Amino acid sequence: MNQYIFYPEKTLWRTPADIGLPYETIWLRTEDGVRIHGWLIPHIDAPATILFFHGNAGTIADRLDNARLLYEAGWQIFLLDYRGFGRSEGTPSEQGTYRDARAVWEWARTELRGHLVLFGRSLGGAVAIWLAAQEDVTPTALIVENTFTRGRDIAKQVLPIPGVAHLLPDFYPSIDRIKRITCPKLIIHGEEDELIPVEHGRRLYEAAPPPKDLYLVPGGHHNDTWLVGGQAYLDRLSSFINSAIGEESSHEHA
Repeated sequence: MNQYIFYPEKTLWRTPADIGLPYETIWLRTEDGVRIHGWLIPHIDAPATILFFHGNAGTIADRLDNARLLYEAGWQIFLLDYRGFGRSEGTPSEQGTYRDARAVWEWARTELRGHLVLFGRSLGGAVAIWLAAQEDVTPTALIVENTFTRGRDIAKQVLPIPGVAHLLPDFYPSIDRIKRITCPKLIIHGEEDELIPVEHGRRLYEAAPPPKDLYLVPGGHHNDTWLVGGQAYLDRLSSFINSAIGEESSHEHA
């Protein structure tokens, strides 16, 4: 089934330096021994680091324009390539993405200062939701964008034969997991998403416990919400993260 879910590329066609960003190459080792690769885009004044989990195709090189906007908005960014993507070793799988995310969290919580925000787009949102739902993982906030409710729901839409989706394993059941996440949550979805209809975002928001927020991007498609949303999009993200930082800080000093 993995060949229908993951579409990895191996070539990193550019680096952050090619678009004027500072960066550090980070190598991590997962619990099952796979060596995975990422880039840290350091921002000395940032109060938080965004741990960015991308979708099911391409590499971190394809996310650099998005990362630059987040960096310019004042955030430190870490971009990960799952196993089998870019320079990361191994072969992609659902369980593999979870192990990769766990390795990122263990590294970030010990090596990075400041607050940690999980951000996942499309399939990366399912990975971020899994990570945030673990009992020993305590992010400051969770942001998911254009993410599906569960794998079977997407399979029902793309498989032409009725009933076949029910024969598949229940992969990435995010709508069940999000019910357990207690940190502040921002659900973003493009209103014109042609791959994962906006109803998925609405259902994830409804299933999530507070604190939570829903941001539907007018005219946003699957891969361009951050472009279509423009400055309003960046302002919404920054406002949410700053609010989450303030909420966590107040709890720490209570």
